Amino acid sequence: MDVPALCYQWPMMNSIDQSVNEDILFNRFSSSDHESYPIHPSSRIKNKQLHEASQTSGLFLRDLRKIRVLDLIESELVEDEVDWISCFPQNGTCLESLIFDCVDSPINFEALERLVVKSPSLKKLRLNRHVTIVQLYRLMVRAPQLTHLRTGSFGPGEIVAQGEQEPDYVSAFAACKSLVCLSGFREINAHYLPAIVPVCANLTSLNLSYATISTEQLKSFIYHCHKLQTLWVLDSVCDEGLQAVAATCKDLHEPVQVSFGRD
Repeated sequence: MDVPALCYQWPMMNSIDQSVNEDILFNRFSSSDHESYPIHPSSRIKNKQLHEASQTSGLFLRDLRKIRVLDLIESELVEDEVDWISCFPQNGTCLESLIFDCVDSPINFEALERLVVKSPSLKKLRLNRHVTIVQLYRLMVRAPQLTHLRTGSFGPGEIVAQGEQEPDYVSAFAACKSLVCLSGFREINAHYLPAIVPVCANLTSLNLSYATISTEQLKSFIYHCHKLQTLWVLDSVCDEGLQAVAATCKDLHEPVQVSFGRD
């Protein structure tokens, strides 16, 4: 098997389920050849040159019913790249973890929503910045079993039409009773932060390293986070915010990770 040839065309695919013996079949098509590469589900394939490869060939994923973890990193998928989410089978999947927060282009949200619906074992979901909070709501109400969630843009992205009611984000978070790890919050609108309060009591990890929030905004939910073991924040929370963390989060396993504010 010519692994380097395949690595040139796909950023990374990983499955941690060592018990599955079936091969995942990656097919590469071009105008001059037709090759199939059998890849074991435990393979990790990383590509930093996907853009160049996509100019000359397409990549199609098949036989994905057995895959449990799909992790795309350092990806620069372009608009004419294969619609990888739509490649999953129409019936149920075994998917437990879907990670594409580093994919820098918009994804087919309707296909993503269908994939989430037909993946009842999905526990970890990490979205990229193009997924709005309205779309996040639609995913969360369909996957209340999530334990790890990385939001996309924590703002509406689109204007709610006059007369239409905004989604009940608080109830969506409240339904995710198993959520223990929360991150993301890109392009945050602090107006939506109170929505996370229902899950704060169970969180053990909270990453706010993309969220420029004030001391008071942090206090609005941090007093509920008694089980936190790891926490990342920006320096915008100031010393008073860190004091609130120290007074509340007694189970921290390491010092709070404080980053400088982002432009």
